[in-house]
Amino acid sequence: LHTITDPTFTELDDSELNEMSRRFYESSDIFLDIYRRFMDEAVAPLVGEPIYFQKTPTVRFQFPNQKGYNWVERLHTDIMLGHPSEGYNIWVPLTTVSGTNSMLLTPVKESMSAYRNCNFDFELLAQRVQYDNGFVDSIKRSAAPIELEPGQFIAFDPRCLHGTQYNDTLSTRVSIDARVLAVETYRNMKRRYRGTGRRQLQFIPGQYFDADPVG
Repeated sequence: LHTITDPTFTELDDSELNEMSRRFYESSDIFLDIYRRFMDEAVAPLVGEPIYFQKTPTVRFQFPNQKGYNWVERLHTDIMLGHPSEGYNIWVPLTTVSGTNSMLLTPVKESMSAYRNCNFDFELLAQRVQYDNGFVDSIKRSAAPIELEPGQFIAFDPRCLHGTQYNDTLSTRVSIDARVLAVETYRNMKRRYRGTGRRQLQFIPGQYFDADPVG
């Protein structure tokens, strides 16, 4: 894909995004219908009960040797960004992924150790995963890239530290990521959560999650 794509669409901006990924912030009705079927037929049975799911999934293009920004691996956890810890992350590669064209994932146990090291202060965690190279290296020693083929996907705990790597392979990675939350779990939650991003969406049906559950 990177051999036929306009280079201006592959370069990273200061937010570490490329224009190709930005173009996919708006999805077609056909795409969203297939996405809803996937959540209903593949993800909900895995959870074992009806789920709320991210209204619009994130489609990412990770081109080889991207230019335009001095790349830094941003290991992070979704709960650091305001997400509820009771849900699941769903990651679907549309291309073969391994090595540096895949996502780096840290197990829950080691991720929790990193939280304790920061006294569960997520602002401090956010600083250390960006600027403390020794801290990042200690996390990466227990992390590994996910290896999957098209047609496979992974569900993982949102407490897991994870992040995109600098792709120094010869292959473009295309992937979809989304978050889901069991309906019963949502109903029993003691508090409501709000994202820390630009839109400050609440993690409730009709905002971050689709209003109609599946499963």
